[in-house]
Amino acid sequence: MADKNSVTGPAPLILINAIKLHEGRYHSLGGNYHHVQYLTEALSQRPEVRIKVLCDEYTEGPLSGHLPREVLHTVQLRGGGVIAADRAVVRAIRELRPALYHRPTGQLPFFKLGVPAVATIADLNYLHLPTSPLKRLYKKLSYRHTVKVADWITCVSRYTRREVIKYLRADPDRTTVIYHGANELPAKGAQLNPAWGERFWVTFGHQSHKNAETAILALDRRPEDESLVVVGESTHIDEVVRPLAARYGVLFRTHFVGRVDAATLRAIYEKSLGLLFLSKFEGFGLPVVEAMSLGCPVISSDACSLPEIVSNGGMVFSPTDVISVAKGMERLVNQSWYRENLIQAGREQAATFSWSRAAQETLTVYQRVLKRLPSGVE
Repeated sequence: MADKNSVTGPAPLILINAIKLHEGRYHSLGGNYHHVQYLTEALSQRPEVRIKVLCDEYTEGPLSGHLPREVLHTVQLRGGGVIAADRAVVRAIRELRPALYHRPTGQLPFFKLGVPAVATIADLNYLHLPTSPLKRLYKKLSYRHTVKVADWITCVSRYTRREVIKYLRADPDRTTVIYHGANELPAKGAQLNPAWGERFWVTFGHQSHKNAETAILALDRRPEDESLVVVGESTHIDEVVRPLAARYGVLFRTHFVGRVDAATLRAIYEKSLGLLFLSKFEGFGLPVVEAMSLGCPVISSDACSLPEIVSNGGMVFSPTDVISVAKGMERLVNQSWYRENLIQAGREQAATFSWSRAAQETLTVYQRVLKRLPSGVE
């Protein structure tokens, strides 16, 4: 970065998009929201830039607990769709006149922005997961447009970067990997349901590709004093996962807990025998980083980005290899020396992911875009 003492005038203003981050009918704030929250918190501490965060009626309240009010620029979308959100971005750019616009969670508007733009791409899930033809077409066109007009693309993993270069023909010299940080879950204190028992595993089921099915089948191979906590709510849980648990006779020791708050999630990680994260598709895989950082041993799938994120900090198997997953669970339970070594390796791996580092690398991208410097980066 440039020498702070050599900079004259105010730091450049960066407009960061934090609208349309809610999910589902309950407008829940998931991974995309937390990415923006932690990144903007870290950027707000840096004197090299000034930031304004564009938020809506769903993100204003939560963000106001983490950022100064004067940093927030709120628009009322009132349930408006993509076009309404894109128009809100254009209006905000005209009003605030930022030096640069950053979309940390997806595509750029089809409208002309008039300022340099950076887009962060987490994954190209429309290429790999079932979706409606109309949504797939929109994603295809909007991502291609984004890569065409963006001054720089950042990706959350090397896997995603390869996909963006391969399928969207992004310029490798202006496509950079910036990993997420490890989310700081609240301090201890949440009380867990004693009905779960003291020997439980945890998995996620809020999306079908999270593949809670393999965790259910692995549980069937484990002793009856072990149970499984399934975090999340979805029609897939109701229509596929729960009936599967009933079919294999493990429903009585499978606990579907729905959405949980951050403090409860931390307690689950810390008290569990381990995380079974057997997803079939991930652009990053934040739960494995959260778990490793809290000393929760990880059994992960080898799909997409997960091997690079887990590295040697966890056990990695095919997402459909039930026998290997069950044997990994047995090893974690019965070999205390191996469990402790894996926990230590997981903590060390998780420590390589930080929002401070992500903010620094994001600032480097901003500066290169604003100064039109050659990349010299991955």
